[in-house]
Amino acid sequence: MKIEVSSVNSWKKKVAVSVEAGEMAQDQEQAVRNFQKRIHLDGFRKGKVPLALIRQRFQKAMDADVAESLAESFYRKAVKEQNLDPVAPGVLKDVHYKENASLSFTAEVEVEPEVTVRDYKGLKAERESWKIEDAHVQRVIDDLRDRHAEMKPVEGPAKVGDTITGDIQALDPSGVPIIGQKWEKRWIELGRAPLGDVVQGQLDGVAPDEERFFSVQEPGTDEKGRPREQERRYSIKVRTVHQKLLPDLNDEFAKKAGNFENVEAMRAGIRKYMEADRDAYSRRQMTQRIADEIIRRNDFELPPSIVEFAFSRFMEQFAKEHADVTPEEARKQNLPMIVWNLKWRRIWNAIARVEQIAVTDGDVQNEIQKFIQARPQDEKRIRAQYKNASRLESLKDAMLEDRVMAMLVENAKIKDITLSKPAHLAMPAEA
Repeated sequence: MKIEVSSVNSWKKKVAVSVEAGEMAQDQEQAVRNFQKRIHLDGFRKGKVPLALIRQRFQKAMDADVAESLAESFYRKAVKEQNLDPVAPGVLKDVHYKENASLSFTAEVEVEPEVTVRDYKGLKAERESWKIEDAHVQRVIDDLRDRHAEMKPVEGPAKVGDTITGDIQALDPSGVPIIGQKWEKRWIELGRAPLGDVVQGQLDGVAPDEERFFSVQEPGTDEKGRPREQERRYSIKVRTVHQKLLPDLNDEFAKKAGNFENVEAMRAGIRKYMEADRDAYSRRQMTQRIADEIIRRNDFELPPSIVEFAFSRFMEQFAKEHADVTPEEARKQNLPMIVWNLKWRRIWNAIARVEQIAVTDGDVQNEIQKFIQARPQDEKRIRAQYKNASRLESLKDAMLEDRVMAMLVENAKIKDITLSKPAHLAMPAEA
């Protein structure tokens, strides 16, 4: 068998194969027998029609079938012999076969792209930070008090800060209800976004069982398709009005909201959490910029089959959680992120090989032990979780990526920048 391999691009190979009669005799005989087994003629049992009769009646069909079978067989042998690793089934072309003479064909094969990395050290990156002010801590405390607020029903008119629940009906410009656009038991807190701040003046003083009309300005387009805000009209049949009673900010609340000893301990704990979250966020942003720059300097094409497979895997879960989003919209919104992840994975793996960065099985087990030490009450669940081979491999990959990024950060030129306003503020989870 003669094999010639040439590159079409970084992810596609062209494989030209030619086989002489003597090399394919055994495979040819088997292919002919397989064809014979599928033939049925009156007067013969299926698979027992004499070959001479088959050749007389079905020579052209048999030659085509045998040629396809031989091409697929020798394609697999060629790929194995050349140490190619296809990421999708090969496409066979120009198959030429003559019984007891020769076979030739070409195949286009999608393979992992050839990734070479350079210029990944000494990169410039910014690391942002900001001061956690008392006002930031107080905002979190205010949100916690809001979560723990008592909702007291009131019979009188609603005022700013009160919460209205009711059934909202969309209306056309003439005031007629639009079928299919009614939302029941929706709540609106007067004076609070995203809707209560817009309709506050229109719903002030509304009482239970009262119907009130209101309008909002929503994004739209004019007759030429240009963006223009449009007025949308609605009615609301109020079911209830509740007054929000915030808990007192005292040591009892601190214990309830976060298992803190007192208010001062709560303020200190929230500040510590926010500072840790800030540092983690800043590092994520910095490492994202480093990865973006390395991809820019070492960009490459991905085989379409790899991209499509990754997108289909993504859609399996995405479709369950976002039934209202069409596949086209999901593709537009998420494909760039999927492609970025595919490229970055291949690049950091290439860097790991060049820099001889590795993660051993012992390293992985030590990491699992750290998880257990942090949450000893969950030891049984954690050990069971990492008995799964794919989870174990995912952890190993994550650890290797972290080590590669740590090396990149160590060799980067980091400039610390202090922002006047927070780029991100996290809300601590309740204990």
